[in-house]
Amino acid sequence: MTSNITKKVIEDLIASDEKGLEEYGVTVDREDYSLRDWLQEAYEETCDTAKYLKAAIEKLDKKCVKCGVNPNNEISDWCEQCIRDTIL
Repeated sequence: MTSNITKKVIEDLIASDEKGLEEYGVTVDREDYSLRDWLQEAYEETCDTAKYLKAAIEKLDKKCVKCGVNPNNEISDWCEQCIRDTIL
């Protein structure tokens, strides 16, 4: 039995192939890349992934500058309770 997550990964891989073919006219079945080219591509993608992960972690770790709790919003460095307390 295949998990739902595995099925979604497979769908994503197929969509990635289709996007690559549409945007670049090739899939990863290309013959013009050397081993070093493939390693460079993978390295650059890994660097991007590291940046995305760090940005997400930073959002999770963000704290209200007034009380120290996670503000759970994208527009302020203050949590909703501190905003309400300041306004009222």
